[in-house]
Amino acid sequence: MSILLAFDSFKDSLSSLEAARAFERGYRRVDTERSFVSVPLSDGGEGFIPAMLHGKAHRLRKLRVTGPLGRPINSSYAMTQGGAVIEAAQANGIEHVPFNARNPMRTTSYGVGELILDALNRDAERVDIGVGGSATVDGGCGMAQALGLRFRDNSGRLIRKRMSGAALAHIHQLDLDALDSRLSTLPVRVSCDVTNPLCGTRGAARVFAPQKGASEEMVLQLEDGLENLAVVIQRDLGIRLRTRARGGAAGGLSAMLHALCGAELSSGIDTVLDATGFDARLKTTRLVVTGEGCIDKQSAEGKCMSGVIQRAHAASIPVIAIGGQVRERELKNLYRLGLHTTVCMTPRPLALDEALRGASGFMADAGARVAAMRML
Repeated sequence: MSILLAFDSFKDSLSSLEAARAFERGYRRVDTERSFVSVPLSDGGEGFIPAMLHGKAHRLRKLRVTGPLGRPINSSYAMTQGGAVIEAAQANGIEHVPFNARNPMRTTSYGVGELILDALNRDAERVDIGVGGSATVDGGCGMAQALGLRFRDNSGRLIRKRMSGAALAHIHQLDLDALDSRLSTLPVRVSCDVTNPLCGTRGAARVFAPQKGASEEMVLQLEDGLENLAVVIQRDLGIRLRTRARGGAAGGLSAMLHALCGAELSSGIDTVLDATGFDARLKTTRLVVTGEGCIDKQSAEGKCMSGVIQRAHAASIPVIAIGGQVRERELKNLYRLGLHTTVCMTPRPLALDEALRGASGFMADAGARVAAMRML
């Protein structure tokens, strides 16, 4: 019976599999008898492609697309037999925007549409797209624009500028004449880690725009813009998006994908766990070790960790969670899901840059501490 290592990536320091290798290295300092199985995880954001395609045949397609600031950036996605796996943040991710330039009134998801279009041109018969980590709150209009949807203002004129958060308020009518017809029959599954709707107090603007650089005034403008977009889509397409669960992911990108091609909006971690055969792996597992950069109250809300804990608990397998930071007072919901215990990687409070530089060694030390618990 093995130990199953199922880590999320540790942002700016360790990939999922790098974290697993470091943990195993440290564990073996204390116990050399155990066997390990590692599966990379993602909740729809960073690491979505390697998690979905771990051990599966695929080819990486590299290309230049429009970044969130409207300038060309290098990007990539994966082609599999008959389908494509896309990580939207490769085109509209917040890591492409310097901190002092973050402003969701100006950023665009246009490059995500270019990735989808390239996949269509290579005969993709289906698309899996993870939408976490975006810099945008443009309602997916930039993406839609790249796929041929045109937007008209209240004078009937085409909005020729690249769509961004600021443009949402000016949309009066959708022009479908040039929309790529292949979208109507393209199966699309959107994976994300949130259930927030497009609009309202829990919507894309009010909850996520401040994390992307929006001021209080911008939040109100973006909310008004998304409300306007929802009204126009309902009138022109007959699709209600305002309160649809998960529609607010990636600043409304998921809602637009649902509107254009009926995309299925799914839990990212459940999609990935199914793709990796996680439940079958549990049958030969005695202990599950998971982890992420910061374990806090959000970890129980659709993140990788919550999905891992729930499935392991259902199989009566204990779970240990390892974090760069562990906010123990916020974790009651994780323990209710079935978490056994937590381990903090760092031996003492550290500056962020020091913690990131030493992440591999700290993870190895955590592995040694877990082995010393003698849970097996």
